[in-house]
Amino acid sequence: MSAVFAGGSLLGALCGMGPAFAEPPTADEFRTLDTVPDRMAACSDAGADAYESGDAEQIRKAMDGEIACLTVIAADLGKTFYGAEAFGADGIEGALKRLRDPLGRLYATVQNDPVACAPACGTLYTIQSEDMYRRFLATLILDISERLKDDSPVHSE
Repeated sequence: MSAVFAGGSLLGALCGMGPAFAEPPTADEFRTLDTVPDRMAACSDAGADAYESGDAEQIRKAMDGEIACLTVIAADLGKTFYGAEAFGADGIEGALKRLRDPLGRLYATVQNDPVACAPACGTLYTIQSEDMYRRFLATLILDISERLKDDSPVHSE
């Protein structure tokens, strides 16, 4: 058994810092990492008709659904592979919730407030700002998955 587990270390646990684990994740739990790309694709595919419709309201609803779906994947990874409070007392879901508003404002500013499109950039750019948050989640999930594979007994080379 390794002294370092995903999200914490034996030294950190002994010093009261970071999460402690009774047992590291199982090989079967590590195998679930192989399903992450398909799960992410299913999130995207669920809104495919809305995205193709070109209707802004349908696209926004589909984007909200995809973001919610991706958040579930991130939450599953957090609960399975990290200590209970690795991301704070309210888990990865709480951490993502705390990031949502400031990142949303940042991405909305990037898309909607350049001087070149003043006074208004329009609906397309509002949707683009939502897509920036969706891409943040997708990147986070892939980064977590790839990081976890470094410690995986079934993904080592």
